[in-house]
Amino acid sequence: MFRERKSSLTKELATLHRVSKFIDSITDLKELLKLIMEESKNVVNAEASSLLLYDREKDELYFEVALGKKGGKVKEIRLKTGEGVAGTVAKKKKSINIGNVEKNNMWDSSADKTSGFKTRSLLAVPMFRKNELVGVIEVLNKKGSKNFSNEDVRIMEILAEQAALCIENARLYEESLRAARMAAIGQTMAELSHYIKNVLAGFEGAGYLLESGLQKENREMIEQGWSFLKKSQEKISTLVMNMLSYSKEKKLSFNLYDINKVISDVVSLMAPRLKEKSITIEKNLDKNIKEIVIDSDGIYNCVLNLISNAMEAMESENGKITVSTLNDEKNKQVKIEIKDNGNGIPKDKINDVFSLFYSSKKKGTGLGLAVTKKIIDEHKGEILVESKEGKGTTFTIVLSADTNK
Repeated sequence: MFRERKSSLTKELATLHRVSKFIDSITDLKELLKLIMEESKNVVNAEASSLLLYDREKDELYFEVALGKKGGKVKEIRLKTGEGVAGTVAKKKKSINIGNVEKNNMWDSSADKTSGFKTRSLLAVPMFRKNELVGVIEVLNKKGSKNFSNEDVRIMEILAEQAALCIENARLYEESLRAARMAAIGQTMAELSHYIKNVLAGFEGAGYLLESGLQKENREMIEQGWSFLKKSQEKISTLVMNMLSYSKEKKLSFNLYDINKVISDVVSLMAPRLKEKSITIEKNLDKNIKEIVIDSDGIYNCVLNLISNAMEAMESENGKITVSTLNDEKNKQVKIEIKDNGNGIPKDKINDVFSLFYSSKKKGTGLGLAVTKKIIDEHKGEILVESKEGKGTTFTIVLSADTNK
């Protein structure tokens, strides 16, 4: 008797150990539950197993996992609590072990009829967390024409407890994610509303100047209004593009491309605006860089964001931006460096620069750098920042020098 009990305890502990390893290594709930049910089926030597979850709103059980040759066919079946063996287990809150289902009044053969599976014996145990029903686990047909034993009942109750814990943890995680999403949406709306309000004020000011200029035939007012209008349109366009880039899962198009050409194209685009602000831009491009595999549009947007940021960091005239590329053969990397002599970033804020909605500029959205980091992450690259207050900031993009598509 003692040896049998010792053997049973050893089996229970071994089962718990295997299941705890699943829980530690697998984060996907459905995959985890499938493995627990596979373990359930194997450890009690059953032909099939299933896990039913409890729908509290409808007071019904539905099949979440069904393992065995015909398991996939029962997924659409739903049972009321008190209906069939699983429903009775849910209602009475205790395990039921049936040696011959055909001689039991609780047995409902609808699942067998749907799946074509022939159930002979059945063990069903409830899943609970904090006295609340989570669902029911079933194992069907003990192999070797035997019935499920009391030891099988104990093991299944242990596994049911583990499964219930996994399900509760997953639900709590989903709830916390939902709460975080709602908080993020609230913050997003507040930040965007404030920014859009400022842009709209720019449109209103531009409209007033244009209208007044036309009425008074004042060319200077018309030009000033047109300038304000262009700036406001630019801001709203940048906002929309950055929001799309950040929120949308865009499939990147990786191709061999000349990184120096990307830099030159951005500099050519920005040169007139920089000249207007009396800011000089200098290119130091490494001619030894070969074409590398990148999403050229994505890297273009990154460089554009960083140069725009550098431009806006210049409050006084005589600003300077230097854009450099470097072929790091030793580390098989290509580096892009954007350096400015602007105001710099405060030491205590340097770690926040890539956070969504963080901006060191009074009128910034805090989206540009977040978008830039997202694109670089999608390239499996790295973006670094160094800054000294009053002296300027340097952003360095590090990309793989991979030439294979």
